[in-house]
Amino acid sequence: MSNSKLLIFGGSGSGPPAQEIAGQIGPNLFGNAEFTAFRTGQLKWHLPESVRGSECWVIQFFNRKHSDDIVKQFQEAKVLLRTLKDCHAASWNLVMPLLPETRQDQQWGREPYTFFQLAQELVQLGVTEVITYDLHNAATAAYFDGHCTHLYTSHIFLPLLKAEFETFDVVCSADTGSTKMAEWYSRRFGCDAAIIYKGSLHTSGTREIKREEIKLAGDVQGKKVLLVDELCDSGGTLANAINFLIDQKGASQVVVVITHTVGAENCKDYLKQICSRKEVLAYWTTNSVIQQPNFWPDIPKTKVLPLQKNIAESIGNIHGHKSVMGPYRI
Repeated sequence: MSNSKLLIFGGSGSGPPAQEIAGQIGPNLFGNAEFTAFRTGQLKWHLPESVRGSECWVIQFFNRKHSDDIVKQFQEAKVLLRTLKDCHAASWNLVMPLLPETRQDQQWGREPYTFFQLAQELVQLGVTEVITYDLHNAATAAYFDGHCTHLYTSHIFLPLLKAEFETFDVVCSADTGSTKMAEWYSRRFGCDAAIIYKGSLHTSGTREIKREEIKLAGDVQGKKVLLVDELCDSGGTLANAINFLIDQKGASQVVVVITHTVGAENCKDYLKQICSRKEVLAYWTTNSVIQQPNFWPDIPKTKVLPLQKNIAESIGNIHGHKSVMGPYRI
């Protein structure tokens, strides 16, 4: 990107992973930033040291220990980016593995393209680069007008899946939005792909949805299934999909891989229910969402893969004018 000095800043609640990322890139790269939230809602960052002429990166994980509001944490990161801009940094960049509003990317009736608005806010702020993972719709990376490096976690999961489970009979997407992800994995494992989908009826005017029963395109009877999706919010839809595959379609074994486990209300209960089933061999996810300390220990068969190393490599490659996207395309 530039020959400027590189500085890594931790957004709200993201200091520890940002420090780890900075340490993996090189020594003395972690920037100090002090955050204050006033009772009126005003947000303020203070930089004790000069950033003039520096290439600055803000690392913002969704940290549920900090708050349960991802939009608020995005706003706090945006204020830090504005602070870096106003203090004459050479460039100000954002790493946010899970961006808010990613599923609000199309219009049903009279509704806004909220994710487009979010992306354009960063463009108008002058952000040079946004690194994120597994967008709900890969095409929406174009909303950032060429300033988005959209990475995929599939290349992180794949070697670990092969080492632990060797192969699968079927790779199944948890819904139609993750079809391309399922297709990618199925090619790497040399197996069939399947799709879970739900019929729905959209009436004119206000958005009214009549949901039909869950359906499956493909065959999982008696087979070992890898179930993939980019996001688990409350876990209800995922639990229904797994119960459907096992109880109605006869899947013998299921391994679940989810990029972003948001951990909304009831999510922990659903995951405990899912992982208590003998047919479910494992639930794997990333640390794109930092959960409360008591969240994961109570859920069996789970593995949380850290993204810090991959983020550090990506920032280092961008800073050194090297390819980032090549190895990470789906």
